[in-house]
Order: sequence, then structure tokens, then C-alpha cells
Amino acid sequence: MDLKKKIRVSYNIRNFTIKYHSVNLNPAIRVKYRVRLHPNEIEWSNPTSERIKSYSYLKPGNYSFQVTTFIEKEADVKSISAIGFTIVPPVWNQWWFIFIISIAVAGLIAVMISLRIHRLQREKHQLSEAVKLHTQELQEKNRELESFAYTVSHDLKDPVGVIVGYDQVLEDYLKKQNVQGTKQFTEGIKRNSDRIIHFIDDMLQLSRSGRVIEKAVPTDTKILVSQIANDIKQKRKLKNNFITINNLPVVMADADRLYMVFHNLISNAYKYRDKKRTVKI
Repeated sequence: MDLKKKIRVSYNIRNFTIKYHSVNLNPAIRVKYRVRLHPNEIEWSNPTSERIKSYSYLKPGNYSFQVTTFIEKEADVKSISAIGFTIVPPVWNQWWFIFIISIAVAGLIAVMISLRIHRLQREKHQLSEAVKLHTQELQEKNRELESFAYTVSHDLKDPVGVIVGYDQVLEDYLKKQNVQGTKQFTEGIKRNSDRIIHFIDDMLQLSRSGRVIEKAVPTDTKILVSQIANDIKQKRKLKNNFITINNLPVVMADADRLYMVFHNLISNAYKYRDKKRTVKI
């Protein structure tokens, strides 16, 4: 065997044996051997005539097995013979594998950090959009609330004014004991009282849900305008009819809202009239 050539041994070979011998030309001399495995063994073994040495579970690394002859009564150490071998570590313990794994792990961490940053940015954008949308909804509800509060405060004046007008006329009729003529006034009082209750219900609904939901029902606009004309007549104590009503359709609408639309139009038309001329609508 070429003693200068290193032998490579796989890490999974747990046990191996080294055999050795020497040439003795003098049968009268009994040759013994001393061995050591560098760097695990610093001291030489005791002299023995055995020519075999076994090792088990050596760690990966470089080793040198050394052997020398020992002759009794001779104190000097004869020439040393040695053979080197390497226990090859597993792939996962080699520097190049560790380097590749380190690069791969670093790349994976970088990708995870990048994905995390991207997800946080996306969540931040979504949160910003949600806050913006919520803010817009709050602003819209505030505008609706302001508009509704103004409308209610304005529209409640007319039913109350009409009720007061009917009450005064009713009082005059009762003084004259004209009981039969009181029916239209009591109906007017009831109708306008119902409208006030409806407005109050809308305000309660607005306070609970933040939005008023209008319900469309079939509404006869001719009857509605007739009621408005009669209410304005009683409120302003007019003797003659000032409005002519032609055929009007039945529409799907919130009756109370439509009442206020027509009432405001007709009431404003009368309020801002030319007082020198007879009013005809």
C-alpha cells in the first residue's frame, strides 16, 4: 500500500480494522508493536505482538495511524510507519453545503420580509380606504341629519299652523252652534296631527339608524292637493277658493313627503303673490 496516499472513509462506516506486520530476519528476536492514532492518541500503546487494531465511531476528520516495532532490551524507538486517512463528513456538515443552505435561508428570509412588508402596505391601504369610506358615510349622514332637521323644523310649522287655524274656526262654529259644519275641521285637525306624528316617528328612526327610509305608496295627488288647498284656506282664513284643481294622477310616493312638496309650492306661490291682484292658481 502507498503510505503517502490518504484514504477517504465514509462517515457511515462505523467500524474498521487496520492490519500491519514487519519483516523479521532473526527468528530469535521477538518483535512487538506499539501503535497510536493521531490526534486522538498522544501516547503510544503498550508493546504487543498483535498485528491488528480496530476503531469504532470515529468523528469526521483527518487521522494518522502510526506503528513502530519494539524489541526488548532496546530502548530506542525504531522507524515509525504511518498511514493517513480521512473520515469524510456527511454532506450537511460540509462547508459548501452549509454555505448554500445559508444563502438559501437568507434568500427565503428576504422573500418573507418582502411579502410581509407588501401585506402590511396592502392592509394599510385597505384600512385607509375603509377609514375614508367610513368618514364619507359619517359626513353623508351628518348632511342628511342637518337637512332632515331643517326640513322637519320647517315642515312642522305648517301642520301646527293649520291645526291652530282649524281650532279657531272650530271655536267660532261652536259659538254659533253650527255643529254640522265642524266635521271638515275635525278631519283637518286629525290629518295634520297625523303628519306631526309621522315626522316625530321619522326623527326617532333617524336617531336609531342614522337614515330615514321612505315608503312609497299609491297616492292620489288630486285629493292631496285638495287637502292642501283647504288647509291653506283655513290657515289664512280665506273665504274663497284660490286654486283650481284639474285631473291629477295617482303616483307611488311617500304621501307625507309629497304633501310637503306641494304644500311648499302652493304656500310660497300664495305668500309671494302680487297683493294687488286676485290670486288664481
